[in-house]
Amino acid sequence: MSSYQDRVEAEIAIYAEQDVVHDLPAIYHVWSARYVMPLLIEVGVNDFWGMYDDAVAEQCARRGDETVTMVSVGAGNGDAEVDLASRLAKRGHENLQLVLLELNPSMLERAIAHAQEAGIADRVRTVQADLNTWCAEGPVDVYFANHSLHHVVELEHLFSEIKSSLDPAGVFLINDMIGRNGHQRWPEAVAMVNGIWDQMPERYRLNHYSGQIDTVYPDTDCSGESFEGVRAEDILPLLLQTFHPQTYVTFGNIIDPFVDRVYGPNFDVNNEADVAFLEQIAQLDDAALELGVLTPTHLVGTFRPSPVECRYPRGRSPERTLHPVSAPVPVAAPAEDPPPAELQIAAPAAPAEVAPPRVPTPYAQLLRADSIRFARRAAGAVRRRVFTPR
Repeated sequence: MSSYQDRVEAEIAIYAEQDVVHDLPAIYHVWSARYVMPLLIEVGVNDFWGMYDDAVAEQCARRGDETVTMVSVGAGNGDAEVDLASRLAKRGHENLQLVLLELNPSMLERAIAHAQEAGIADRVRTVQADLNTWCAEGPVDVYFANHSLHHVVELEHLFSEIKSSLDPAGVFLINDMIGRNGHQRWPEAVAMVNGIWDQMPERYRLNHYSGQIDTVYPDTDCSGESFEGVRAEDILPLLLQTFHPQTYVTFGNIIDPFVDRVYGPNFDVNNEADVAFLEQIAQLDDAALELGVLTPTHLVGTFRPSPVECRYPRGRSPERTLHPVSAPVPVAAPAEDPPPAELQIAAPAAPAEVAPPRVPTPYAQLLRADSIRFARRAAGAVRRRVFTPR
């Protein structure tokens, strides 16, 4: 296990030269258009980034001529934030001030350059900061975390700082990974992925990072050397302890390895067989999430500091999408009225500074065992449907 400073240096080195951080293979976009966008539309969101634009525009309108402060925690190259501010300016909202918090100085330099190109450099401030020790300054109208929370060790500290400085009418915008630590699969998901992997054509197993064929699915712990996914499984429980979800959309699990940067390029969006294969896995993934056999690994949403009505698609409530092995924690204490029934989550002791090993309850153990049995049967069904000659 690397020391904290070793991880910091590794994290900086990994992203020092990455001009584009969030690029994904074409097959990802095919999948998300078919399986993510319908979820967003169900809660009244017709455009992925539009959800965030509208939330910030609401704050700009609320403030009138006053400046709206939006703080991005772990802003990276700042492209998403600068693009958002540019879109809002075209809508007539020019009272937005961006504060970009980022550990990596190279990424902050790129963020400044991007802001200059967009013509909004005068409304962008960059701060080199370690989110594990960062302290908030003054009232903030909007906090934004775009695939940054899964890099944070001290989530309790970060959420406390955000909560204490967020305006009572403000909003916390999130787009992040909420699966198992290190982006590994939970056992029930590993069983399903392995069942597919064992029968999958070799050309789909090409690892585009190593250049090798992975005969066995490598369920790698990505947090071994850096902070990648270091406490991913704690994000959702702690969010529900501290904030109140307003728009809450979760998705994805076993589909992840097949649409990511490692194996996703193996699938040609212009090849009907490739797309059909992905469609089978996507259907299995979606069905398992609907049945509660799997829990989601992705979260997009808006959170408020006080109780608010929560919108979520297909019965995927915050309570229902918590993994049973993740220690549940209480939702934030209500200011006046109690939170909606779907947010009443039972609570054990508060999580430690770094998540301790979890001991599953007998119910959780049973659920996992049933999940694994279901997974094997489902994976077998996929094999028969996809690979049986016709």
